[in-house]
Amino acid sequence: LNCRLNEYIINGNILNAEQGGVSKDHSTIYHIFNLKMLVHLYSKKKKQLFCTLIDFRKAFDTLQHSALSIKLLRNDIDGNFSKKIKNRR
Repeated sequence: LNCRLNEYIINGNILNAEQGGVSKDHSTIYHIFNLKMLVHLYSKKKKQLFCTLIDFRKAFDTLQHSALSIKLLRNDIDGNFSKKIKNRR
């Protein structure tokens, strides 16, 4: 499933560059470095910088898996995974 999702995301040009932490061969290090540089720049200029950080670590714990399955099927992400879901209905 993960391979099919990655292929779908890459072929569909779904993710922005800002979402690098969730892409294969990309990490959050680039984003952490940029944030550090912004903090340094704004501190040097004595300006305020506002940031919002979101921890998605438990995001999938509260996800309705049936809703995700339907969304995958509606976006033509299929294969063995979706065939199993269709058979459950």
